Amino acid sequence: MRRAGLFSRARRPRAAGMRRSVRRLCLCLAVTLSLCAVMIWVRVGPLVRSYGEEMFYHLIVPGWVRWLLEPAPLIVTPREGFEPTTANDGGGALPTGVERWGDHLITRVSATPNVTLVHDFMTSEECAFVRALGRKMGMVSGTRFPVTNGVVDASAAGLYNYVYGLVRTSVGEYVDYKSLDDGDLARMVAIAKKVEAVTGLAVGNSEAPFVQHYEPSARFRAHYDMYNVDVTKPFPYRDNPRSLTLLAYLNDVGDGGGGETEFMLAKPRPVRVKAAEGAALIWGNCELEDVAPVDVGSGFKVNPSAGGGGGPKWDEGRCMGGAGPHGEVANSPGAMPGERTQWPCCVDRTRASLHQSRPVRKGHEKWTMTMWMHQRFTSESQVYAEELGYSRELAELVTS
Repeated sequence: MRRAGLFSRARRPRAAGMRRSVRRLCLCLAVTLSLCAVMIWVRVGPLVRSYGEEMFYHLIVPGWVRWLLEPAPLIVTPREGFEPTTANDGGGALPTGVERWGDHLITRVSATPNVTLVHDFMTSEECAFVRALGRKMGMVSGTRFPVTNGVVDASAAGLYNYVYGLVRTSVGEYVDYKSLDDGDLARMVAIAKKVEAVTGLAVGNSEAPFVQHYEPSARFRAHYDMYNVDVTKPFPYRDNPRSLTLLAYLNDVGDGGGGETEFMLAKPRPVRVKAAEGAALIWGNCELEDVAPVDVGSGFKVNPSAGGGGGPKWDEGRCMGGAGPHGEVANSPGAMPGERTQWPCCVDRTRASLHQSRPVRKGHEKWTMTMWMHQRFTSESQVYAEELGYSRELAELVTS
């Protein structure tokens, strides 16, 4: 007698029932995954819309995909081919693209986004001082996500905190001016005043210096410095956004050590800047309002090409300028090459300012100090008014 095969008449009903069960299981799985996706999108969607798809693309896509699809990056090495001390003493011609500006030597790295490299921003002694200060501060990883509205509730903030912990794996902490002794305070404020001079913005516009330490494999994945916490209101709303960033390198990472600062959306190709002790990067985070360039002392002008009765006027000291109109309190020797002498108001985030710190490789470490400059005085200018040399009344006036 022949045995019944898998598809014999006797087994066909059983096989049909198994197929129906598999279909039901697949349907249930698809519905469950769809519901999960919807729930995640409800939480993450506002963040995606606020920050843009480009950031999430660079957060998720593997490096080998970018290697295949994107042009090779421009590699920039600070002080390559010259020594700033020799160049400033007239001991040699400057390489192409390097200019003297005030007390520093600079290179315009990119126009889109607007990135400038200062080859000799800090001395070795200043870098060693800030590194030692960082070791004493007890730096931590991640950050607490601020809850400011009903959309970003406590559970969503927990999710964002978790995600941010994956984005930034370095450790860091803000410098508390009030905790420093007189000697350390004087040295730290002197460095902050150098930031004021090189950016043209009063130090009161800045958050306190943020010191970071990257151990091997640590990184800071794709992100914007200008953030929008309150996604229920138009950006940049009235939140005195981070308009300019200064990132100072406090040590040499060395060849093959990684840790480059990369601007993935720079035009015409991505830009990677190697970490070199004493060098600093300055870049803009803002799309500025459409107004005509204005020279200091020439008064307010309007752009006739803009609509609405001559176009928008310069903001009367309420944007980037601290205590005086358009930054006149800063000790800047002048506008940086290609920059306006005065700053108009920020109206949106510059998408091209998306950047990351690439992973530091085994056997290396990286130290940085960041100062985020806002359009006007920050609330910290009230807290540290005495330490920074501002009266509290002045700080309260310009932050109100």
